[in-house]
Amino acid sequence: GRTTAMLWFLVLSIHLAAAEIPGVCNVKTMDTKHRFVINRETLTWRNESYQVPVEREQCCEGYTRDTSSRYLSCEPVCDPPCVNAVCEEPDTCVCFPDHQLVNYSNSTCYDVCEACVNSECVDDNVDCVCENGYERDQTFLHICNAKCSPPCSNGVCKAPNQCDCLEGFSLDPHLHGCVPNCTEGCVFGSCTAPNTCTCFDGYINDMSSPSVCLPVCHQTCENGFC
Repeated sequence: GRTTAMLWFLVLSIHLAAAEIPGVCNVKTMDTKHRFVINRETLTWRNESYQVPVEREQCCEGYTRDTSSRYLSCEPVCDPPCVNAVCEEPDTCVCFPDHQLVNYSNSTCYDVCEACVNSECVDDNVDCVCENGYERDQTFLHICNAKCSPPCSNGVCKAPNQCDCLEGFSLDPHLHGCVPNCTEGCVFGSCTAPNTCTCFDGYINDMSSPSVCLPVCHQTCENGFC
């Protein structure tokens, strides 16, 4: 009985040793050993070094040793570190339940329900559905932005169909957008940017007054002005 138990223990130990351990690699290398060799002529001993091939276990590339373990145990390395996720393989993060990877990131996960902006978490906490008047952001899928129809030109759509104009622009209710302001007006021209007049065809800007456009006469006006 005792002999049989020892044999089973030996077989089990061999199987465990042969089993593949995640992140552990066998590396072939040369080991230096020493031995004493006798000189038969002088009958003296000398210390001789020689090398023998050996296999050693070490952490594979992309893994690091777990120093808290008594035995060789290797853990995957994720760079950058995983956020709200577990590093399952080198540079491979697996999100916690009910979490998803942030767009353009392979390491940071977010809680879908907590992260929903202007939207409602549905489908067992795996998706954000936009509220009325909002549409999904193309970069961050858990964020819904206000929608303005037609689009809010020269401004920011802060709420459904509500434009906040950029500096130098004011809301034109007829165009449903923001138009540039020229504080001194535009004479014979149109205001194309804040305090910038673009002259009509046949006119040029008056250098002394940028808000005024003067007519151009290709022939000299005699006894008169253009």
